[in-house]
Amino acid sequence: MRNIDLGIEFAKQNCAKPYISYTELFASSEMKSPQWYHESGGQRVITDFMETFHIECRKRGLPPFDAFIVNESGERAHYPGMGYFKVNGMADPLSDKTSKADAEISLAFQKEEREEIREWCRSH
Repeated sequence: MRNIDLGIEFAKQNCAKPYISYTELFASSEMKSPQWYHESGGQRVITDFMETFHIECRKRGLPPFDAFIVNESGERAHYPGMGYFKVNGMADPLSDKTSKADAEISLAFQKEEREEIREWCRSH
């Protein structure tokens, strides 16, 4: 849980930023980089960490900080991973299998969650 606690504290301290990267979050949580996990076949570590991060934010009455944690580069640059949308029951807006209407719904949902973060940040 220490890694989650550190990540949540980092997100709280940086909530005024438009976004933080997975790399920043993992470094602040004293974990290896997400790239390292991808390259070594440990994608499940990323998924499990982010799902627990999501759940813990809600349990603690915090905004959904996972909504502003994004990829730094590649085709998902400036977007959360597909797991963010999945854990929220939303379609992945960047998937070829997602309709334009569902993609718009998912992106609007993320935008609302990011606004929730900004509101929380202004009041804390």
